[in-house]
Parts: sequence; structure tokens; C-alpha cells
Amino acid sequence: MPHTKGEDPDLIAKTEQLSKVVTTELHAYLLSLIPSPQRVVDVNNRHQESYAASLKGSPEDIKKCEESREESRQLHNLYQALGKAFAKVDPKVPQMLGFEQPNEKLTSAVPVLAEPQDFRVVYNPKGQLVGGLSRVLGAKAYEVWGCYGDPMVESNWIRLAESFNCRGIIIAGYEKGKVLWLKVRAIRNDGPGPWSNVVVINPT
Repeated sequence: MPHTKGEDPDLIAKTEQLSKVVTTELHAYLLSLIPSPQRVVDVNNRHQESYAASLKGSPEDIKKCEESREESRQLHNLYQALGKAFAKVDPKVPQMLGFEQPNEKLTSAVPVLAEPQDFRVVYNPKGQLVGGLSRVLGAKAYEVWGCYGDPMVESNWIRLAESFNCRGIIIAGYEKGKVLWLKVRAIRNDGPGPWSNVVVINPT
């Protein structure tokens, strides 16, 4: 079998050192850092409640929703990392967690379009609404959709703008006298990515 000179003694020494620090107490502490089923439920409930409240447009409620969104994102990132790590021991773990299995190949190794980050909308000197966001890896263009009614009803959303650039997206054709909800997503030839956070534009 292949053998690298000096590898075994070095690895044995590292494992011996690891055996000294991985105590029963440390093991229990590491397990305690994994969010419990109840914590997952609590995070989801907080996110749902704060999102529903934010739809009223209150800056305080919108801030709470942003905090809940970040908490949910951190929870998902942690469990995805755990799934990837545990897959080396049991390949079925990612599937148990509802994530893709590591050995599943994506078409042509093209990365999945990520959720747009830092979506913001401002008025330019001409009084036009202009949107911008951080660039999404692999995106060919960006779509901005708006809603004047209940944002929870999918049919209320209409496409207001499309741009090949992630900055300086002119959002035309909106009604200034109404509350406007906006969201953006990246698109490419094989379809759109997930939606961004929702931005609320109050009547002027």
C-alpha cells in the first residue's frame, strides 16, 4: 500500500495530542453547541412572526426580521457544515438533513445561484427608484419584482425591471402613491435563483 515516509509517526503524535484534549467534558460541550430540535423550531417561529410583522413597514419590525433572517441563515449554515463533516462517516447524513448529498454532481459543476445579498433601493437625483445588490456568482442578469397588494399572495407580484448589472437598476413604472414591496433574484439560462430580502418603499 502507498506509504509516505514519516507520515505515520507524525499522525500518531497528533492523535495522541488530540486524545489528551478531547475529554468527556469537551465532548459534551461540543454536542451542546449543536442546536436542539426545539431551538430549530423556535428560530423558525421567530422568523415567521418577525417576517409577518415586517410586512406592515415598521422600521423596528423590519430590523427584527433582518435579525431573525440572519439567525435562520446561521442555523442552516451550521447544519450544512455538520452534514458535510458527518458525511465522511455516514454518507446518508446530508440526505437525512434534507440537503444534497456530497457525491451528487451538479450539471457541468455550475454553482447554484445564491440568495442575493445587500439589496437596497434609493432615489437618484432624477427622482427615479434605483436598486442595487452584491454580485451573485454565476448570474447572467437580475430581475426586480414589485407588489402593491398583499405580498403574501404570489399573484400580486409583477416584474418591474431587469438588468445585466447588479448596480444602478432603474425601477420604472411604479405608482408613487402606494406602498411598494420589492425583491430581486439572479437569473441565468437554466432558470432563476432564490429571492432576496424584501424592501419596502413607502408613499412619497
